[in-house]
Amino acid sequence: MKLARYQVAIFTLVLLLQRAPMIRHLVQFEKAISAPMAQMIRWATVGATALGGMHTYSGASTLVSNIDLPAVGQVDENFSLVLEVRDTASMPRSWTVEGNLPPGLAITGLSNGSVNTVFLTIAGVPTQAGQFSFKVQPWRGLGGTGLTTDSGAFDINIEVLGPPVDVVEPELTTSRVDDGILVEWEGVEGLTYSIERSPNLEDFVEDGRSISIEGSKRSFVILLSEVQSFRSFQVKAEN
Repeated sequence: MKLARYQVAIFTLVLLLQRAPMIRHLVQFEKAISAPMAQMIRWATVGATALGGMHTYSGASTLVSNIDLPAVGQVDENFSLVLEVRDTASMPRSWTVEGNLPPGLAITGLSNGSVNTVFLTIAGVPTQAGQFSFKVQPWRGLGGTGLTTDSGAFDINIEVLGPPVDVVEPELTTSRVDDGILVEWEGVEGLTYSIERSPNLEDFVEDGRSISIEGSKRSFVILLSEVQSFRSFQVKAEN
């Protein structure tokens, strides 16, 4: 399984305990973490013995796939969709496809409008984001002859996501307000922000408070009453 990488940019505020709390900005840093992402489609080579664990979509005949349908891919990332039909009088010997595949994807073995195979494989590297729909039809004979399934063609939808947004470290500014300290930064579309807090600069936990959004501006308020219990806060940006 291919693991996607996402970036986390962190900016930490340290509240120095004084009668009027002072704020010290720690050095910003980025870290990369290997983690699976649902939006990323892994490259899969699926043989007949592996199809038992695939996802099924029932009808008069059953369409089986190696990934959830509707499928989701991402621009510039390897993608593979493998289809099989079950609960039919005989296994298909060929397939035809009608409609628009995402640019960059192709039908493995396609020749003269059909592919002579039991399993239909659509694979490649998508080059354009968007929603794409097409029909696949399994056939009992070679070259798209002799209908196999009672339900006819199957509708397939693939959503291709755009490339991930680069993480930009949040440049925080702080100012005093009546009830505490206002923390602000310019948000970037496509990034998700969250707040964590810690009493000791080591054991950070999710803060859970909401982040205010006004246009591109993001902000939250640290109450003066919180300073005694939580001396440091950090803002995390993720793609």
